[in-house]
Amino acid sequence: MDFVNLKVAGKAVTRVVKRCDLAKQNKKLDLSQCLLHSFPEAIFFILRETNCFDCNLSQNLLKSIPAKFGLKFKFLVSLDLSRNNLTTLPESLREITQLRRIDISCNSFNDLPSVIFGFKKLTHLNAQQNYIQELEHIDDLTKLEHLQMVNLLTNPFNEVTYKRLKEIRKFLIILSPQEETARLHRLEQL
Repeated sequence: MDFVNLKVAGKAVTRVVKRCDLAKQNKKLDLSQCLLHSFPEAIFFILRETNCFDCNLSQNLLKSIPAKFGLKFKFLVSLDLSRNNLTTLPESLREITQLRRIDISCNSFNDLPSVIFGFKKLTHLNAQQNYIQELEHIDDLTKLEHLQMVNLLTNPFNEVTYKRLKEIRKFLIILSPQEETARLHRLEQL
């Protein structure tokens, strides 16, 4: 590693440590825009005595969330995982029993991760701009008693899934116009 890359890496580590120190004070872990390729294992140690209520991991390069994340951050009320490269979420996130808001927008999900249906207090779900064509668990989504809003804009839903989503009246569901969804679906099939 050359000197310039080493210096950049050092600044990134310093930024993460400073944000962890701030999280100890305000209970909000903000690691957005930290160029993370993976969730740093050291954070579990640094924040071992801190119960965070808000976690923002948006705008990184994450491809996965570690299985023990849900165990360490089980008091979260809000979790922002937007603008990463995620395709799945670990089932251990079910340990986060107070979660009210989750943002998984702008990732690479093909379906809503099944763990979402275990968030019994969820009020807001943002899953816009993924690659969701079909929702295997639409009925499970409607069973979330506290759900108020689901944002599914810019997903390439097939016609059957789109129609089923439009029929939901229990909560606000935000969809792209059917013409755009159909166009996206055709592009996804190429």
